[in-house]
Amino acid sequence: APMRNNSGKLLGYAALQIPLDKINHIMLLREGMGETGESYLVGQDLLMRSDSYLDPVNHTVDASFANPELGKADTEAVRLALSGIEGKDVMIDYNGNPVLSCWDIIDVGSGVQWAMLTEIDVAEAFSPKDEEGTYFFEKYVNAYGYYDLFLINPDGYVFYSAAQESDYQTNMVNGKYYSSGLGKLVREVLEVKEFSFADFEPYAPSNDEPAAFIAQPVLHQGDVEIIVALQLPLDGINNIMQERTGMGKTGETYLVGEDLLMRSDSFLDPENHTVIASFANPNLGSVDTEAAREALAGNDDEKIIIDYNGNPVLSAYMPIEVFGHTWALIAEIDQAEVNAPVRSMVMIILVIGVAMAVIVALIAL
Repeated sequence: APMRNNSGKLLGYAALQIPLDKINHIMLLREGMGETGESYLVGQDLLMRSDSYLDPVNHTVDASFANPELGKADTEAVRLALSGIEGKDVMIDYNGNPVLSCWDIIDVGSGVQWAMLTEIDVAEAFSPKDEEGTYFFEKYVNAYGYYDLFLINPDGYVFYSAAQESDYQTNMVNGKYYSSGLGKLVREVLEVKEFSFADFEPYAPSNDEPAAFIAQPVLHQGDVEIIVALQLPLDGINNIMQERTGMGKTGETYLVGEDLLMRSDSFLDPENHTVIASFANPNLGSVDTEAAREALAGNDDEKIIIDYNGNPVLSAYMPIEVFGHTWALIAEIDQAEVNAPVRSMVMIILVIGVAMAVIVALIAL
């Protein structure tokens, strides 16, 4: 600041060197910031004006000026703030990670302006932890028996996974799993902007075992903001289909997909006709029978046929619709064991059909 005498003559200037620790004392406050949150300042040269909490190696003030190539914060949020536009959105931060970012500009004086940003990792922002350090969605998955839950950005990036298999932090639109069932489902949801389902098929991140998925987009003003996807467990389906009441020694109920592969585990042939086994070896595990083909064609009936093991059985079958896909629901018992009216088999398959419809309806919620 200029210093003048009583007559206005300039005597000189007074300057104060602002201590960095005073700025950092304010910007590094941790209250309410969680594990990955931070606030920081960036100058018009895109270099730090306060020290980063998350990257004390490259993004302190000293480090960013010493090595601008590693220490600058050249992000979309920073540039928007320095252009005078305040806002908040999911952005990519200076480390290349997706974050929930809030930004604004502050006028320091004498034409100097800095960008002020507060950011937190999207996984922590959308899936907070409880007092014991457990993610909310991890508790949800465990409570309802799902295999995995995913939170996915509109660009396809998986920023949260409860199971954290190899699909975590990959891109389902253009990454290495884009051709998987989940990848195809994500692209479909982005296109139709509504609930969708991906039928069982081998899924590499889960040891290449068959997996099915459902996904629901979260929309804001007609645009997809986030996709919530669930990897469905087989246990819930098998618990229904392997109910043994009234099935005798050779009776069983099972599901078959449009590809003639199992959608529930066989009680009578756990070696070749489980879901996992049938996908692993379709030659041994497929169900190319009259009952399966008739049901998949939309027909229901009960008759003596040859089952997938080449044995004559009394078979009752019907189609069920699973989110736009047709599965065959089949109840069978060896012809040699039949000692009750056919209607009892029909009642069994109808009861199971109703149970499956309820399960499907609940999943859709």
